[in-house]
Amino acid sequence: MIGLNYEQIIEKIKLEKQVEDGILRDKIDEKLKQLDGLISLEGAAHIIAHEYGVKVYEYARRKLKINEVVAGITSVDIVGKVINVYGV
Repeated sequence: MIGLNYEQIIEKIKLEKQVEDGILRDKIDEKLKQLDGLISLEGAAHIIAHEYGVKVYEYARRKLKINEVVAGITSVDIVGKVINVYGV
């Protein structure tokens, strides 16, 4: 569940909490207005997900392949194996 976009967050909330699409999007729009442009649409969706008790990010440690690492992941340890060393 790393790197969910706006639509994926909406779907996750709808599936877990059985919230109607229109109601959910209205709450997100309300949050955007309340915070007056200080957050993105995705940020507002994260806040609403938190208010509903839906976990958008899973903090469990797991192994990822290098091609699965995406922007926004924090605290990453990378383990690799050097197979060849080239000169400068």
